[in-house]
Amino acid sequence: MANGRFLGVAAAALAATIPTLADEGTLGGKSRAMYDSYTLLADLAAGDQINMGPKIPQGAILTNCKIAVPTGLGGSCTINVGWLAGNDIEPAAGGGQTEQAQNLTGFFSALPVSSATYASAFGSAYQGNFYLTRLTSAVQVVISENAVSSGATGDSITCEVNYIVD
Repeated sequence: MANGRFLGVAAAALAATIPTLADEGTLGGKSRAMYDSYTLLADLAAGDQINMGPKIPQGAILTNCKIAVPTGLGGSCTINVGWLAGNDIEPAAGGGQTEQAQNLTGFFSALPVSSATYASAFGSAYQGNFYLTRLTSAVQVVISENAVSSGATGDSITCEVNYIVD
């Protein structure tokens, strides 16, 4: 490739003779984070779900999810991290709005947390297919257990989801 000047999609749209409106997520959007933690009051059973933090708003563009389990949950425990959406968390939007599909493994699928774990979904082997997804409706981040934890009472799980809004 010759040495040249190349423009990204948003830069090309703005450099056009008649500029077009660039996506607000790529042009001055605000980076936000949803953060929450949960201390286990008892061992988790397969299928248990923990709702984390406030809902991520409609129109948000997902950029990353981080999970911290400082002491591990014991046993052969794995978790999924994803989201509940649509009528699972709020009434139908109406007005022709498409509801975001629920995806219980949207960020992580079968992430091993039996020992201390600090994971970032971006670039992780356990990552779901979420990167730069624009949400069509609000979603509730949820952690679900795949296998029974052992001796996890008092242990904590921390979750941070990063996203862009206009």
